[in-house]
Amino acid sequence: MDQDPPAESGQQPPGLPTDIVMADVVRALDTGFRMDLGLTAAALRGVTYAEAVYHLLVDKGILTREEVEATVEQFTPVVTKAFEAQGVFVHHAGDQVDKYDMAEVEEAGVIDCENRIHLCHGACCTFDFTLSQQDIDEGIVQWEFEDPYAIRHGDDGHCVHQDGTSRRCGVYENRPAVCREYSCRNDPRVWADFEGYVPAADLDTTLQERRRKRSHVLLGPPRRRAQLQDPRETAT
Repeated sequence: MDQDPPAESGQQPPGLPTDIVMADVVRALDTGFRMDLGLTAAALRGVTYAEAVYHLLVDKGILTREEVEATVEQFTPVVTKAFEAQGVFVHHAGDQVDKYDMAEVEEAGVIDCENRIHLCHGACCTFDFTLSQQDIDEGIVQWEFEDPYAIRHGDDGHCVHQDGTSRRCGVYENRPAVCREYSCRNDPRVWADFEGYVPAADLDTTLQERRRKRSHVLLGPPRRRAQLQDPRETAT
């Protein structure tokens, strides 16, 4: 079997998209390494404290095991949501469908983009979503290194695969399943009147916010700690 020759010094490794520079790879590895070390130490200390407090409360008869377990069940979705907000978890959409076997879905959702792109500016390509396992294994569609496996956006807030001038998709044949099945026809974020070619009133503001958000991410400020809300308070 023929094999790719080893990459010479300074060249991109075989199979790596040419628009991904080595600095991106290094940043991704560094982010993952720091996150892993920080989470491991924090998790160990947190579990130790929780275990110690649990036994103290139960052994002293202040709480029963059943009460503790019920409260844990109650708080699990709250803590999970907070972790997700801080980008702790790695997400992907799984493989609910083969994206290359969606002809009927694509035909049903056909939009005359060429007649609308000057109005909507390709707003759908600023939306966030996660790649499927199929996308990840394929290695064509890019994802955010700091937020695996969310679709990667450029400095302008649009998907990196969208041409900045024509707004056409650069990986159209390999685009994710969510792109194939999405239709802006009934999306109020894009159109106030789809049939009348009237964009949403706040579309320009939304696109500006997307660009601002991307700039904010690129500057790399520390994430604000998510505020946990006691589910027992919302239940009353």
